[in-house]
Amino acid sequence: MQIIPTSKHEWSKLVLFPFKAYSVLGAVGAFVYIWLYSDRAYIVDKIMGLIWGGYVLSALALIVGGLVQKYAMKSREASSSIVFGIVDLGAVFFLPLFFVA
Repeated sequence: MQIIPTSKHEWSKLVLFPFKAYSVLGAVGAFVYIWLYSDRAYIVDKIMGLIWGGYVLSALALIVGGLVQKYAMKSREASSSIVFGIVDLGAVFFLPLFFVA
């Protein structure tokens, strides 16, 4: 078992993994944080701004990375990266609706 990737396909998966993880864990973290600090609106606004910015960054990285995987590397993982990026764009637009202080 190798820890360090050897091919460019493995490297592309490794580079995009943190962004895919944020796609799932960012929303979970937001729900938990809102649940714990729902009485402090000023904290919620600042944290939600950080989470929203993370989703913007994640969406851009996943869509660009997915396009690179698709056209430059001809990788099968490209579609999942692009789908994660589109879901993150959905989170960018719909997350503020759920967490209005």
